[in-house]
Amino acid sequence: MPSLRNRLLAVVLAGVAVAWIGAAAFAFRDARHEVDELLDGYLAQSAALLVAQTGEGLGELDLEHAPQLHRYARRVAFQVWERGQVLRLHSANAPDRRLSPKDEGFDDVEIAGARWRVFSSGDAQHGILVQVGEVRRAPDEVALGQRLEEAHERPRLGAGGAGSLEGLVEERLWVVAVELHRA
Repeated sequence: MPSLRNRLLAVVLAGVAVAWIGAAAFAFRDARHEVDELLDGYLAQSAALLVAQTGEGLGELDLEHAPQLHRYARRVAFQVWERGQVLRLHSANAPDRRLSPKDEGFDDVEIAGARWRVFSSGDAQHGILVQVGEVRRAPDEVALGQRLEEAHERPRLGAGGAGSLEGLVEERLWVVAVELHRA
């Protein structure tokens, strides 16, 4: 029969573990919400810049495809529409149809089997509609990819030195995290 001290220790440890798990879940949810807000801000800002830059110069454009300049650029797409009907400029990965049926604000849509977050804005005076979207899971994949690259680049110098059990466990946990993320 366990002693009173051992039972009390088990209860206290269980309580602390539950509190830490709850705090971690809350922090994760809150951080995810803040990241979504931040990324929505970037979409809105990008759309505003495109509206401001196209202005009256839209009539001079034939259909143009903007080049992809960065490996993560394929996760973000933009389109510039004349009167919401004629596609005048778009990124290389944007479809030939509108990203969203909405003319203003945010929308969550599915394009080619992927979930996208799209922001639409326009300039009615010049007849411009700009839509900027990003693959919904991109921020998670980007952050996870960066952490994986950092984990594989830094030397493993745990208690047992390079190649220690600690390093092998850490590497295996990253592999599991990637697999869970993709599922």
